[in-house]
Amino acid sequence: MIMARPESPDAFDVRFEHHAEVLTVRLQGSLDAAAGAWVDAGLRDALVVGPSPVRRVDIELDQVASHTEEGLAALLRCRDLVADVPDGLRYRATSTAGRIVLLATCRTDDALM
Repeated sequence: MIMARPESPDAFDVRFEHHAEVLTVRLQGSLDAAAGAWVDAGLRDALVVGPSPVRRVDIELDQVASHTEEGLAALLRCRDLVADVPDGLRYRATSTAGRIVLLATCRTDDALM
């Protein structure tokens, strides 16, 4: 199942794919405050309305071209949203761009502590 919202910001796209008990969130484009809010809302909806229970959430970062601090904060909020998901959250980053976003998220997390 693929879920996407038509009101996605122009420079950003997100896809929610629910297979078996894994919800995969594929991010593409510029992850800024507007896109981050969109990801939050979409993840909330997908967890509540999804066709079957979710055991794990994977967030794919490979197609994120740029990001802001607000966009990174949205990725951190995703952890709180999946607190009750049995196998938790996994960020997936195999591209250089995805790894940069992942490392920036970790750096932002350290700054908040």
